[in-house]
Amino acid sequence: MCDYNAFLAKKQFRAAVSGFEPDLSSYPLFDYQSPIVRWACLRGKAAVFADTGLGKTIMQLAWADQVAKHTGGPVIIFAPLAVSLQTIDEGKKYGINVERANPGAAFFGPNIVITNYEQNFSGHKTERQVATYDRKIKRTPTLKMKQKGDES
Repeated sequence: MCDYNAFLAKKQFRAAVSGFEPDLSSYPLFDYQSPIVRWACLRGKAAVFADTGLGKTIMQLAWADQVAKHTGGPVIIFAPLAVSLQTIDEGKKYGINVERANPGAAFFGPNIVITNYEQNFSGHKTERQVATYDRKIKRTPTLKMKQKGDES
């Protein structure tokens, strides 16, 4: 039985923690939101499945702002067109700068960029980027984007 338990222990999935300790003191998060955002930052790779009315937007923006500051690179949020405009407004309300992506613009530096997922990304280039998706995805854009002038 001991060999079988050792076998099972070797097969057990353990997610690698690749995140960082966030500073969430500057965000207007409720008591239940802070642990969720902290957990997502600490994990490094996480999904937050929160129900309607629980403040997913501010949690997403707090997480994105922390990741942008920690990595020094952009965070790209893909969302439906109407949701992207609402997210920009929410960011303004809470003092988090969210820029609308423009076709052909380069994404550099610690900022948050939002766009709808139907937009064409063939002209975008970046050093590093982190993506977050808001709502259901019909098709998933790729982060391995062609650079202008690439033949492949």
